[in-house]
Amino acid sequence: MTDNTTATRNDYPLNTTTGNRPARVPVGATKNVPPVYFYTATGTFSDTPKAGEAYRDALARSMTGDFQFARAAVNYFWAYFFGVGIVDPPDQFDPMRLDPDNPPSDPWTLQPSNPRLLNSLAQAFIDNKYDIKWLMRTIANSSAYQLSSRYNGTYNPAWDTLFARKFVRRLWAEEVHDAIVQSSNIVPTYNIAPSGAASYAMQFPEPLATPTRDPVTAFLDAFLRGNRDDQVRSDDGSISQALDLMNDNFVMSRIKSTGASSSLLVANLNLPNDQLVSKLFLTVLSRPATAAEMTSALAMLNAGVRNTSAENLLWSLYNKVDFVFNY
Repeated sequence: MTDNTTATRNDYPLNTTTGNRPARVPVGATKNVPPVYFYTATGTFSDTPKAGEAYRDALARSMTGDFQFARAAVNYFWAYFFGVGIVDPPDQFDPMRLDPDNPPSDPWTLQPSNPRLLNSLAQAFIDNKYDIKWLMRTIANSSAYQLSSRYNGTYNPAWDTLFARKFVRRLWAEEVHDAIVQSSNIVPTYNIAPSGAASYAMQFPEPLATPTRDPVTAFLDAFLRGNRDDQVRSDDGSISQALDLMNDNFVMSRIKSTGASSSLLVANLNLPNDQLVSKLFLTVLSRPATAAEMTSALAMLNAGVRNTSAENLLWSLYNKVDFVFNY
């Protein structure tokens, strides 16, 4: 194995008199300036690489040495799972209002909705060596995450900060695409450079390489997909989203009663009407049809051409509000 320690400790050579920091040297001379990292556990803003330590390792050590790194990280994941962070918006922390043992003076209040939970989760994240899988598993197994969006009795909006129920959120663009692919059982193959073949939107590179674009760009962009680099995902609704679910070929090609024998509709067309309705509801909406929905669906299948009516039923399920929201 090649020792690349030297390559990872290259100081920044300064050879110009311009600029305002750090002090410059005359043209023709070179002064090597080592990096100084300002994230430290002590807040002294003077952390520097240790003797023989690779700069990238030093940066990682310095950043993770600040408790705020863990606190911000777990808050981002909490916000992804719940739709709302313990500090929200997640990227607007106020360091002077985070410590429950040292609250700010009036009229200021502590910023986190549950500061002790945030600190405890951050410390546990550190204790588990910043294991992201552990963090996701812990959040998903929590009683807070497993609450229903339904609330028995009269709900008080003031309880939102206590995460007293599950918050309904619209699916991300990639989730909408992949839910349609998975439920219809019509799996595409996209050739996307430079990553190669992909079948699910969650496999697409981010941001997309230009000028190469995936074949469902317009559909995904309608659902405000954003990217991991510089565009925040949005769960806002729009008319174009509704129009795409009603008319886009990506959806329309998956409700056909002809085609691949493995597709959801083709594979189940021979079922009795009530079983067909139940199968479509459970597969697309992950719930059984209500009594009223069963009555309407059976009436639809019994009227007109059955195959066309079945296509219409499947189309209507993809266009129900239930489908694009996580409850």
